[in-house]
Amino acid sequence: MSALWSYLEYCLTPDECCADIFSAPLDELIKNGVAGILLDVDGTIVESGMSEVSEEVVWWVRSLVEQGLKVCIVSNSRQKWRIAKIAEKLELPYVCHAAKPLRGGLRRAACLLELNPNQLTIIGDRLLTDVLGGKRLRMFTVRVEGANLHGRGLMAWLVRLLEGCFASMHRSRFSRL
Repeated sequence: MSALWSYLEYCLTPDECCADIFSAPLDELIKNGVAGILLDVDGTIVESGMSEVSEEVVWWVRSLVEQGLKVCIVSNSRQKWRIAKIAEKLELPYVCHAAKPLRGGLRRAACLLELNPNQLTIIGDRLLTDVLGGKRLRMFTVRVEGANLHGRGLMAWLVRLLEGCFASMHRSRFSRL
């Protein structure tokens, strides 16, 4: 049982935790050989369900590209039109309906960037999708506090509650909160 718990702890504990995308340790990531960033959408770069990207996010993404990082949007959303609009504004490739934490969508994003998963960092707000998916492919994972922590319905609320319980159990590991 302890081996299973250790594996779950590994899979659900991000390598880094930040208040928002702007405080992600980019210099440290680049220094450690990260060549690309996979960005979640809802709760990470926009509020859940929204399609308007702030100028601050546009500037931040451009700074990533200027630093030589390849960037791709990876979203579980089925609203392709909305994700395409966000990607167009940010001038980024995207993978829609990625089905995180399954590996297929993340692998498609890695292929779009022509990078191996171990060269990537995934930045997202969810333990059970972004962090778990990234860990399954041995990516460096960065969890940000969500831009909008309000879920849609009871199931979303229960998932957030579970994630919150796990995060609070390991709060000491989250150095940037």
